[in-house]
Amino acid sequence: VPVLSSAAVALATPRIHIAASLLELRELQASADPVPRAGRLFRQTDRVFVDVECYATSPQAPPVVTAQLLGADGKELLALPVPDLKAGKARLELPLRGLGKGTYMLRVRAQSGDALAEQVVGFRVTP
Repeated sequence: VPVLSSAAVALATPRIHIAASLLELRELQASADPVPRAGRLFRQTDRVFVDVECYATSPQAPPVVTAQLLGADGKELLALPVPDLKAGKARLELPLRGLGKGTYMLRVRAQSGDALAEQVVGFRVTP
C-alpha cells in the first residue's frame, strides 16, 4: 500500500462500469456511486465507463489526468479524452465499437509538477 501522505499525486485503482443495455446505461448515469464490475471481458457492443480518482497534496496545483488506450504490446493506439476532475474524480468512456477482438490496456496518468502516478488496467474485447 503506498504512503499517500508523502506522494504529491496518487491514483486510485480505476473502477470499471459496464452498460450492456439502455436500461443499464440509465441506471449507471442515475447512480451517484455505482458498484464497479470485476470482469475485464467486454463485447464490442458494451458501453464501458471508467471512474478515475486522483489525490494531490497541493490544492493550488491540481493534477493533469490523461488516459491512453494501448495495444497488447503496450503501444499507444489512442489518447482518450478525460473530463475535468470534480472533487478529484472523473468518468471516461472506453471506445470499444471500433476495436477488434483482442487484448488491450487502459493507462491512466496523473501529473502534478514533476510527480507522476500511473495505473494500467488490462481487458479483452470479444465480438
